[in-house]
Amino acid sequence: MPGSDLMVANAKVRVAADGFLSLTDLSKAKGGHDHLKNWLRNANTIAFIEAWEEKHGANWVEFDPIKKGIGTNTYKMSAERLIEHGVSCIKVARGRYGGTYAAVQVALHFANWLDPKFYLGVLDEYLQHIRTQYGEDAGRWYFARELAAENYDLIRTANLNVLPEDIDVQGIRKSQAKEGDLINLALFGKTAATWRAENSDKRGNMRDYATPEDLKVLAQLELLNARYLEHGADAETRLMLLMEEAKRLREFYYGKHAERQLRKFRDG
Repeated sequence: MPGSDLMVANAKVRVAADGFLSLTDLSKAKGGHDHLKNWLRNANTIAFIEAWEEKHGANWVEFDPIKKGIGTNTYKMSAERLIEHGVSCIKVARGRYGGTYAAVQVALHFANWLDPKFYLGVLDEYLQHIRTQYGEDAGRWYFARELAAENYDLIRTANLNVLPEDIDVQGIRKSQAKEGDLINLALFGKTAATWRAENSDKRGNMRDYATPEDLKVLAQLELLNARYLEHGADAETRLMLLMEEAKRLREFYYGKHAERQLRKFRDG
């Protein structure tokens, strides 16, 4: 199911139901067929995608094979290859709504690479799209999502401090993924893998479909888990404590949401 479209430089840019923007349409709007593949060959592009995946990605991605040979004349990259390596910020759709799509930040990076003035046009149109489609709640959702993403860095740091010094990169990533799933279990009652298995038709991860209230709870749980980690609490103990806190915080935040809706109704 497609989302609504943007109009940029008198051209339609499709927005998927999950909020991803069409890179194919952005490229066409600038009148080029090779823009996308040339952008993907750029070292700064790969560095940006790597940074996005570290902050927002549903999967741990090993970027060394992706970056091998970058900067050479023979280096080639494609959306399909990135997806094969586990990158989640870029999607390829088939059929009527086919084309290459990317998360908003990545799509805006592409637009800026194409042309700064074009980028500003895309950004302004996208912000208007958000206000039109979602109203005031959109700002709350994006703020809460970014807060949760920022706080996850605290868990990663706390996790690193308790791991053995000789652990390899793969071991670190598996350990940190478990910490993420501990939070998921406490709040949503399931791991990321379970959610993906139950929602194979959806893009992104369960946090992309969470309410602003749940994302606020998530941010608080991440802070608490980092603190519990630093004090040496084991996983079972932390899960129990986080489940209790999740219940309390959800009651609080959803109560605040109900109050806001009531005030909005009263004010007309």
